[in-house]
Amino acid sequence: MIVRPRWLRLIGIKAGTGAPGMKDRNPEVPMRFFFNIQDKLRIEDEIGREFSLVSEAVAFAGHLAADIRCLETAVRPTLSIEVVAETTERIHREPVFA
Repeated sequence: MIVRPRWLRLIGIKAGTGAPGMKDRNPEVPMRFFFNIQDKLRIEDEIGREFSLVSEAVAFAGHLAADIRCLETAVRPTLSIEVVAETTERIHREPVFA
């Protein structure tokens, strides 16, 4: 049985198997980024979001971390959001409780 914290349902992240890879990227097409949540367990984003710039995805991870801080009652220092590109390359790691 998978136990999911309440805030995962509220922000719409599902437990899954990972991000699809992509070899050739057209720079005119927005890139899909996935926002995986890591703590003791890893919860991978199945859907992701499209952004034109990497900096937009990193900023979104910061906003997502702020939302989780508001919803999570206990401070968990290892809780973080990992930004992964559709090429499965890890772009950024945003700690929730820094």
